[in-house]
Amino acid sequence: MKREAVSTSWPEGEGLLGEGLTTLQKAEHLRGLELFSYLTVEELFRLAEIAGMFKRAAGEVILRENDIANAFFLVLQGKVTLTSRNEGFREVIGPQQPFGLHSVLTQEPLAFTAEAVQDTYALSIGAEDFYNLLSNQTETVVSIFKYFVKKSGLSPRM
Repeated sequence: MKREAVSTSWPEGEGLLGEGLTTLQKAEHLRGLELFSYLTVEELFRLAEIAGMFKRAAGEVILRENDIANAFFLVLQGKVTLTSRNEGFREVIGPQQPFGLHSVLTQEPLAFTAEAVQDTYALSIGAEDFYNLLSNQTETVVSIFKYFVKKSGLSPRM
């Protein structure tokens, strides 16, 4: 399985609307993701601490179909097109929408190519950093499991 290096760093001297985001601001954005809805404030802060800032200009490819994502992203500003040649779909996503998360969680190839439609700013969490955080923070793993258990409809009597 092919892994293409993806820069998850914020270009020198650039920030969201000219400023970087604080850990608190990153945590507030991450709290909006359904997957992280059961995380405590402390867990959100730990996650925010490993989140990098990411910018891509219109027309730049962020992730490629059939690669395994080495990071997932949460769009803060701008738009990204998710296109699949294999599955024949095209979707445009914008602020507060994630992409690459499925591939990071499952370590399966991406089902789409992600390309910035306009200048796009996003939070980026590297797969290795995410798994390191999970391996050291069992409370965060339990919080994420809670989300999946509730989503699955698993009965409390099981």
